Amino acid sequence: DGIPSARAYTLALFITVLSGVWVLGPALSPLFSAEPEWSFLNDMGLFLNVFVPYAMVTLGYAHWREALRNRERLRNALLIRARHEQQVQAARLLALQARVDPQLLFDTLQRIKHDAQAQSDTGNGSASEGILNDLIALLRTMQPHAQATTSSLLRELQLVQAYARVAQIQSLGESALKLQCEPESLRAAFAPMLLLQLLRELAEAVATARWCLASNVVEARVVLSVTAHQSTEAVQAAFSSLNAQTLLERLQAVHGASAQVEIHAAKALLTINIPLTFES
Repeated sequence: DGIPSARAYTLALFITVLSGVWVLGPALSPLFSAEPEWSFLNDMGLFLNVFVPYAMVTLGYAHWREALRNRERLRNALLIRARHEQQVQAARLLALQARVDPQLLFDTLQRIKHDAQAQSDTGNGSASEGILNDLIALLRTMQPHAQATTSSLLRELQLVQAYARVAQIQSLGESALKLQCEPESLRAAFAPMLLLQLLRELAEAVATARWCLASNVVEARVVLSVTAHQSTEAVQAAFSSLNAQTLLERLQAVHGASAQVEIHAAKALLTINIPLTFES
């Protein structure tokens, strides 16, 4: 309780030995038929004989406790450092996520302009307004909330759907991408930009495929799987072309070394397993 270790152990050593020799010893001596000629010099001899081994044992115990504390401090420092590195990596990905693809923005604005000009004669601007609304929704989704250090699975799914509407990727649209997600898993923290890049690669490889994304919480971990409705050769090739090592490195940079990625091309299945944490 605030007493320095060296002083606490020294006080404990002296109090234990002194009370044992001059308090506890005399109180118990009648029970053990103590020598009648026992004197103060005998007490001093007993004190010295007991003090030395007690001091050695206390010193060894203090050294062991200090080693335990040092290891605990080192472990905590490493955990804090790893958590800080994960937050830095997530913040970098969030900053990258907030950057708009110039080509996508240019193409979308050109579509809005073309549709608006084509519909100016009829006075019907619903199509161009719809595209503009989708673009605004995408830009809002791409911007993280203030002081955010990571993203959530729900936010990443919203980003995928908003991007699919603007980029006109039919297979990733709300009507085509089947979602089977537990509510708790949607609130879980998830590496920014990873899901969008993953689904974009699959959709670009097989434009006609339909995808299913499922997520659930199992023993304090989030298990997310991406599958295709039909496991054709083209779909299997698309899964084979995914770089599992790059995905794993990006996941572990944000979620730690326990994050896992498995790709089964023959089953048209990709599984991501990460610890359950929540967006901060």
